[in-house]
Amino acid sequence: MFFIGAFGDWGGVWDILPVNVTGNVMFDYFFTLVLSFGVLSMMVGWLFNIMTRS
Repeated sequence: MFFIGAFGDWGGVWDILPVNVTGNVMFDYFFTLVLSFGVLSMMVGWLFNIMTRS
C-alpha cells in the first residue's frame, strides 16, 4: 500500500522507483505509475461494488 502513500506527490513516485524492473529509469517510472493506477482502480472498483450493492 506504500504506492498509494507515495502517489500523493509526484516526488514520492521517484522515491519508490528502486523497484528497478528493467534497469531503464523511464521504463521503471512508467511501470511504477501503471502499478499505482492499477491498485487505485482496484480499490475504487471495490468501493463502487460495496456502495452499489445496497
